[in-house]
Amino acid sequence: MSKILVRFPPSAVFCLTATLFVAPLCISSFAQEKRASNASSSCDRENALAILDEQIAATRTFDEEEQRVGVLIRAAELLWPHQQEKARAVF
Repeated sequence: MSKILVRFPPSAVFCLTATLFVAPLCISSFAQEKRASNASSSCDRENALAILDEQIAATRTFDEEEQRVGVLIRAAELLWPHQQEKARAVF
């Protein structure tokens, strides 16, 4: 069976990597005190974990193994405090 590989431009890889560095900010906000009721609803635990799931799925399309492994390791580190079994599977 032949594989179809998609090559992403460097800007797409940068955006994907940048998202992985922003996701911990969303997740760590729940460890702090609750914010005022007017806090942004887009930055909640479920949304952050969903973004991580999307990032993990997107690594399947990476051509370069080094980039794929780097993103997967970072995603597993972010998942560890919340979903250890899934984080182990990502490693």
